Amino acid sequence: VIFADPDDWMDADMYKELIVAAKETGEDVVWEDFFDGDDKRCAQQCKQDARGLLKAILHGKVHGATWNKLIRRDFIAKCGARFLEGRVALCEDMDFICQVLAANPKIAYHDGCHYHYRVVADSLTHGLSINSFRSLMRIEAHLRTLLTSDDLLPSLKYWCYGNRMAAFLSERVDDDFFYTYAKGYGDIDCLSANKV
Repeated sequence: VIFADPDDWMDADMYKELIVAAKETGEDVVWEDFFDGDDKRCAQQCKQDARGLLKAILHGKVHGATWNKLIRRDFIAKCGARFLEGRVALCEDMDFICQVLAANPKIAYHDGCHYHYRVVADSLTHGLSINSFRSLMRIEAHLRTLLTSDDLLPSLKYWCYGNRMAAFLSERVDDDFFYTYAKGYGDIDCLSANKV
């Protein structure tokens, strides 16, 4: 299974190459690099196990999207990974891939690049709004129930702090909402000054 975004495009042989790679390695998850909006190749290599890949995603070293990751369907069924119900405007694919990786699949990086990620100036990932941060609050709450081991908590906290920093810097988020959001982690004192 692979989930592509409707506003992106891919080279015709992408799925074939990933399926061949998955059959050769017998892995549950196979992923590769992708092209950004300027057709620059974004390296996604991670020479670790599933837990290492999960940490790399939370630290922003590997993109948390599902569109460059082929996942064995029976592994999804076995681990019970699901997209969150209701409207989630941001990072729903990252939440899904974190569920998959938390179940410790066999993983393999494929040295290919076929997916063209289209960057749209007014998309949800640009100029984050209060609704975007509400979505992130739902994702954070879900991941806090999922990633509870001592080795994953620092990486999750790193990701959550990044979200709060983005909210702090966003011109579209007012002080009242920011401080409500910041309470998601009690130790956010480093951002206690009023927004400018």
